[in-house]
Amino acid sequence: MTRKKSKLNLNKKKRKRDKSKSTESDELQRSYLSEQGKSPSTSPKRKELKVTETGASAWSLLETATLFTNSRALNKTCTNANEITISESISNQLSEEKEKNNIDNELTLDEAEWKTDIDEMIQLAPMVLHNLALEGLEKTIPQFFRQVASGVFPLHNIAFLLWVEMVRWYDNTTSTNMRYFDQTKQFWKLGWRIFGGKFIRFMTGYKNISQILDGDTTRGLFAPHLSNINFAVPTIDVLREYSNYGNDSANPKTPGIYQDVMNTVSHALQSTSACLTFDGKKLKQGLTMDSGDIDLLGYEEDGCTLQAKKDERSKLVFELKQMADKIIFLQDSNSEHLIKSNLLTELQLLLEHFHEKISRNAQQIRDIKTKKEYAKAKFIERGGQDWRNGKFVYVISAIHAFLYDINCFLKKHKTVIQQICQIRSQLHCSDLYSSRSEMNLEVFPNYVPLIENYTTENPRFIKQKTEKWFELRKKAKVTGSTIYKALGMDSLKKQKEYFDHVICGVPEKSVSATQLSNMKYGTENEVNGIATLVSRIMPVAYPQLQYFEEGCFEIKDVNKPFMVVSPDGSLGKISDENQNSLSEVAVEIKCPVSAVHKEIPVRYYLQCLAEMEVIDVSKLVFVSWTPTTSTAFEIQRNKPLFQKSLDIVKDIYCCENPRKPSKLSRDILDMKKQIADECKKAKFMGEFLSSSNVDIPSTTKVCNV
Repeated sequence: MTRKKSKLNLNKKKRKRDKSKSTESDELQRSYLSEQGKSPSTSPKRKELKVTETGASAWSLLETATLFTNSRALNKTCTNANEITISESISNQLSEEKEKNNIDNELTLDEAEWKTDIDEMIQLAPMVLHNLALEGLEKTIPQFFRQVASGVFPLHNIAFLLWVEMVRWYDNTTSTNMRYFDQTKQFWKLGWRIFGGKFIRFMTGYKNISQILDGDTTRGLFAPHLSNINFAVPTIDVLREYSNYGNDSANPKTPGIYQDVMNTVSHALQSTSACLTFDGKKLKQGLTMDSGDIDLLGYEEDGCTLQAKKDERSKLVFELKQMADKIIFLQDSNSEHLIKSNLLTELQLLLEHFHEKISRNAQQIRDIKTKKEYAKAKFIERGGQDWRNGKFVYVISAIHAFLYDINCFLKKHKTVIQQICQIRSQLHCSDLYSSRSEMNLEVFPNYVPLIENYTTENPRFIKQKTEKWFELRKKAKVTGSTIYKALGMDSLKKQKEYFDHVICGVPEKSVSATQLSNMKYGTENEVNGIATLVSRIMPVAYPQLQYFEEGCFEIKDVNKPFMVVSPDGSLGKISDENQNSLSEVAVEIKCPVSAVHKEIPVRYYLQCLAEMEVIDVSKLVFVSWTPTTSTAFEIQRNKPLFQKSLDIVKDIYCCENPRKPSKLSRDILDMKKQIADECKKAKFMGEFLSSSNVDIPSTTKVCNV
């Protein structure tokens, strides 16, 4: 009984509260209608609503909308709700306006539209709230209006914008009239990029599916009110064309710095600092002719932008075409004039420059090939034996295709290199260039070897790798190939080990099997490097010179052998009838096991300087040989730097009481940095196809130097 009584009391209180709300709403309605010049009898009647609480909510909604609208339309400056109520403010403003202007309350066009919308809201509100009440949502609309009026509700919230687009969708007569906010298009495109097309299809729903087949509509005239959607989602075509930063067909985004994107990122990061970097792993080949390469905006390894490289290439190609046109013209008119003119020198310089550039390009392509092959092997390893049916099959296939393109380029590159070298040799009036991959040095006219077991006291004519040559090297404390280690530029630890061996007689540590194999490989293939120099490089770069095999040279300290230097050869000319030679260029040949050298390794630079000093020439040609291709560099003599290194070595190993180094001196550290800079200054002569020497019995030529 007690519970029933209490429940009845609660119901009575509720009915009183509803009645009170209803009375207040009626008064507000009559007040508004009288201000608008209408009779209260024309207002919607309360009895149209079957639910008392719903009716109260409806008029509360109208109260908020009406007062807020009138206050905005009639007085946009007076909004102090703490001192005067909204309804009183409206009445006061109306009366003041009539007194000052002495005119009727004529509404502007915007105000008329506002009034029309309010009238429609008044008529629709009871039914809207009645329908919402059936779903238990009748309080939502009044809450929404109050929050919007007070500025609490975030009108840019993505969920609200999606709801607005749902309203717009069902208000259109056809789906082609639908337009979307930029914020929602960005939201849907982000979801599409992250989760794919399934996300878009799921969020869209069935839409107008099967209506064409059923004959309910025709293509392009889908009725939104007949659709079955979850959200109003743009089509894939719309999302594909949309860009938050204005990238369209009229204004395409080209490679460069996107300041608008950076502003967006910085706004998201707020006060957090960030570093902008390029992720090389994410760079991929483009699909169009104008964006197939990646522009790193000057942060490339050589510091040259993509556009600068394109401009340089275009300029070079243009110059070559111009030169070709001149040659054709002169050949048709007078061939002798071509030889005597300055055009010959100009063409030689242009081909030399072009040879260098395409050689550099090929080296970059080979680096990419190495990385792609590594990536392919890793993906195959992760995909397992059945990788062709695994998830990595597409990326592996793409890498296969990429490698095929690279191999085609490199194959064509070899042909172009050979053609350039042949033309350069012919322009020098030399017929010594050999296009064959194998040749016999012994019968080559510009190769002059030393005689084995030749009796002489001059170490320059003692053939290398002979017993006498080894005896000379044992007497020296430093050689051309060990000066780098002797100075401590390898490391302090290796310098101490070298000091112990040379000064204290401690046996050298045994090298690993891999190191022995690499040393043997270099020694055995040195003759192939010489064959490449003689048959491929010299006819192009030094057509008037001959190659002379060298023994070794001694650098003495107080008439005692201190340093022995063994150049791999020299380039010069026969100076007299006795076949004496005059050297002009020193030669150093290296045969790396892995990749061909792209620049002078720092550990060989002092050795090269030593060879120029002992032969007394102004430059040295450094050849790096591999079975397929070789590179050549030209190093200039640097007498002060070599003399400085020689003085430091003598101070360590030739003093009266040699002391083991305990730290690397500042001079050595500075010299190491200087050597690195000098190596970068070496002239890159280009890439050449490699040759191999084949032993064929022949008459040995003798060099009587």
